[in-house]
Amino acid sequence: MMNISEFERSKPRKTYRLIASAISKYERLLNEHKEIMDIEDAALHKAYDNIVNDLKSIQKSFLAGE
Repeated sequence: MMNISEFERSKPRKTYRLIASAISKYERLLNEHKEIMDIEDAALHKAYDNIVNDLKSIQKSFLAGE
């Protein structure tokens, strides 16, 4: 297993940017679908919320070097 300082020096920055970009994208979509008018809107809102939470979990694991 790699120690944390070694990981910090060599972690893939492109991967981190892709994760951060995806979080930003789905947070924006989540905010755009705050007004829930019907079941389709509710489903989209729930899906975007789940995606954001999953991506944040992946980002946290990535930063921890897991």
